[in-house]
Amino acid sequence: MAIDGVQLDVPDTADNEDAFGRGVSQGLDAPYPKVKVLGLGECGTHAVIDAHLGGVLVDERELARPLLASVEPGMLVLADRGFYSREFWQEATATGRIAVAGAVSTEIARSHRPG
Repeated sequence: MAIDGVQLDVPDTADNEDAFGRGVSQGLDAPYPKVKVLGLGECGTHAVIDAHLGGVLVDERELARPLLASVEPGMLVLADRGFYSREFWQEATATGRIAVAGAVSTEIARSHRPG
């Protein structure tokens, strides 16, 4: 299983801008409002098991927290370096979930050294 996020353009309406906001690039507002989608999916089949939507400026870890309810004990969950947070992974592993996050190799070696 893996948790990952993506930003998608949504129709340019006042409701969408209020709900999700606009990204900023090189100091300019994006031409369309953007929704941030965080999903929990199977790595092999790419089947999405659960997803959560939020504003473009909301931190991915905050949007991913509701996805933890869909992670079953014993699952291996991968995530990219954007999820490199002790607090997030302590929460994810608190109920017996197995979690591995992408990180700098020296950090992994240091934190997972036997003994």
